[in-house]
Amino acid sequence: IKPRRDRAQKLIKYLGEVLVNGPQTPFATTIKPSRIQATLPPTPSGPVPSGLRQIYLKEGPAAFAKAVRNTKQLLLMDTTFRDAHQSLLATRVRSYDLVRISPFV
Repeated sequence: IKPRRDRAQKLIKYLGEVLVNGPQTPFATTIKPSRIQATLPPTPSGPVPSGLRQIYLKEGPAAFAKAVRNTKQLLLMDTTFRDAHQSLLATRVRSYDLVRISPFV
């Protein structure tokens, strides 16, 4: 019987360590940082169009569920911090880090 190598878990653990704490050496790579300036897309002005959240707030959960079932378009949900306590990376993210990035999320 071959012992398990568990390579994926080791890779995820390494990536989490480097992303949260930075590389172990100050010169982990010889690649220079990019000088490209990011451009922000224009922010739409005016009132926010009503959507499923407004249906939920005005008519309740039953009407919301009915609207979701009747829609033909693709519905997406932001689950950025959902179940974060179960994620290997998220267990290494501190409240201090979340507060620092929260204006950009």
